Amino acid sequence: MNGVSFINKRLIIYTILLSCGASASPFYASSASISSESELSTSAAKIDNWHCEYCPNAQELTGYVSLNFSLLSDDAYTFSTNTGIEKDKPVFVSAQLMYQNDQGQYGQFYLDKLGLDSLALTGKAGLYGSYQFTVDYQQIPQRKYHQLLTPFTFNDNHLQLPDYWQNLDTISTNQGLDTSNWQQLDNAIDWQKLALNWRYFSDDNFDYALNYQQLKKSGLQQFSAAQLINASYLPLPINQQTELLDGNISYHQDKLYLNLGYFISHFSNSNDSFFYDNPFSSYVAGSKTGQFSAEPENQAYKIKLNLNYRPRMTTSLKLYAALGKMEQNNALLPYSNNAFLAHDLPVDDFNAQVATKDLSLRLYNKWSPTFKINAKYQYKQRDNKSNRYNFTPVVTDTFIGDSIENIPYDFTKEKWQLDANWRFYRKQKASISLKKANTTRFALAHFKNTEQGIVGKLQLQDQANRHYNIKASHFKRDGEKQSENHYLAVSQNPLLYRYNTADRIENKANIHISSNLSNQLAGNINGYFSKRRYHQSTLGLQDDNRYHYGIDINWQFKPHANFTLFFQQEKINATSKIGSRFSYWTSKHHDDIVNLGMTLKVSQLIDDKASLSIEALNSDGNSQSKITTTSSEKLPDIKNIWRRLKVNFSYQISPQLSGELLYQHEKLASDDFAIDKLELKTGDNLLTFGALTPNYNLNYTSMKFTYTF
Repeated sequence: MNGVSFINKRLIIYTILLSCGASASPFYASSASISSESELSTSAAKIDNWHCEYCPNAQELTGYVSLNFSLLSDDAYTFSTNTGIEKDKPVFVSAQLMYQNDQGQYGQFYLDKLGLDSLALTGKAGLYGSYQFTVDYQQIPQRKYHQLLTPFTFNDNHLQLPDYWQNLDTISTNQGLDTSNWQQLDNAIDWQKLALNWRYFSDDNFDYALNYQQLKKSGLQQFSAAQLINASYLPLPINQQTELLDGNISYHQDKLYLNLGYFISHFSNSNDSFFYDNPFSSYVAGSKTGQFSAEPENQAYKIKLNLNYRPRMTTSLKLYAALGKMEQNNALLPYSNNAFLAHDLPVDDFNAQVATKDLSLRLYNKWSPTFKINAKYQYKQRDNKSNRYNFTPVVTDTFIGDSIENIPYDFTKEKWQLDANWRFYRKQKASISLKKANTTRFALAHFKNTEQGIVGKLQLQDQANRHYNIKASHFKRDGEKQSENHYLAVSQNPLLYRYNTADRIENKANIHISSNLSNQLAGNINGYFSKRRYHQSTLGLQDDNRYHYGIDINWQFKPHANFTLFFQQEKINATSKIGSRFSYWTSKHHDDIVNLGMTLKVSQLIDDKASLSIEALNSDGNSQSKITTTSSEKLPDIKNIWRRLKVNFSYQISPQLSGELLYQHEKLASDDFAIDKLELKTGDNLLTFGALTPNYNLNYTSMKFTYTF
């Protein structure tokens, strides 16, 4: 051991002792190594700049401001869904501010996309270990169809036709429609989400939380109404609001965690009913105007309990229990606003009440270092306590139907699950799950289903460091014969079972293999198979088969450069039988989706100040349907193409200023005949909006400058 290494070790040990608050006597050293004892003083150890790892770190105000300039070549309406990017909004701002002091007080503020319809804002403030306030606001634009045409105008809650309107069934095909005075509208929904949260952490093992959330939905969506065989699309204004309030008290010890909460929600709708003018000739006198209801105002309450108990390190128990109630007591609309069909209701308002029960119990046990057992039980009940009345409905404002009783919807669900996990060798694992579920539904018909199955998983790793993940499952769902209830004097077809209640056999399997082919090259292969067979259904869905496989290669060709290539393909085949009690026809459906893409990322370019990333994706989809009756008939194929190229270049101009250039090309092309082939007046009995598939082919460029302080 030489003198230099001996002194370095002494200084390290002495510094550690001083940082822990201990005193130490100097170690022996020769005069050739150090000149005097004083050189081993506290100042010589230089611990003035030492920082506690877990103590609050005092900082000044930090953050950044980003200014974005953008250019969109084409005003693609659906491109702004979620993103909010539009041609007439070329500038938006993002910013972040952070503050923290040595007393543990902190504040954070984040602003994104100010200037767009996708604004997001988040703020936090509090004292570490004591309390915290949080505010979160977000706008989510949803865009579907652009520049639709309709003759309806909205006046209060009445969709009115113009005074000059001529009933569509009286207009000949050669005459055509005069749409010069029709209004143009967009099928768009805007969501606004506001969340306020408060938490307080006391010193006596109790924590308190209060959460408020507000969801607003506004815009215009498509709706339809019909009188027997005549139907029309209606532009329905939406203005809805949901408010949620959730309070919680928590208690925690070493082995026990308890949480008691109370939840309230309230839904309100500014437009809960509408009148609309009938654009066709009426079948009966007085049925020129119809009326329908929208979602009614309602409220819900729930009290809930969470319990986590760990009697020992290898065992834990989790319990969740909740009791709830939903209420709705809106005034009922009349049977019809046609004076010739109007008659008295059995009650003016409907006092609807639903009681809910939820119970979940989970047990985790580590039996040994290599073996674990988990058990779970779930119970969910919806008990509809709404009153029952005998109604005499008016069918599509045309005739009075038979008297029927309203039948509330109830259900009860029970689930059991038992898992066993075994690590039989280093990095080799196997697990098996046994599952069973009982579901009872009661509405227009009474259904009872039992589904049970098994799931197996295997995780392996060989000597070449290849990883194998294999999963397979088998489930069988049995349903008893449904008891029929009559609705509008029409009984439910006993040959037709809903897909979620019909007898079904389901088999699934998937495999994932990953391997490091070299120090620079890694690859993944995955495959998936699913087969569902509805073997007892005479009508409806008969079978559903899905196949998926993919491969991706990752190449680290330089220390700061990475290239990824991937390929995926999915095929879906389904068969359905449709018809009446006396004649049937078969529909065979086939979907094929192929995705091919690549990414390239390179950093530390141009004196380590720049980085470049390139992403490319091509997705092709093809949908085919073939209908078999006495003669086979093939519907037109639906082809979809989505392509995207995204190039991003960033450069650190100075320690505080950076720039980023983004170029994005996107193309969406679809030829859906079910949309494009529907004219404004389809036949003599359908009025549409004249929508077209929302295709686009655009280029988007943006320049962002970010200043950090």
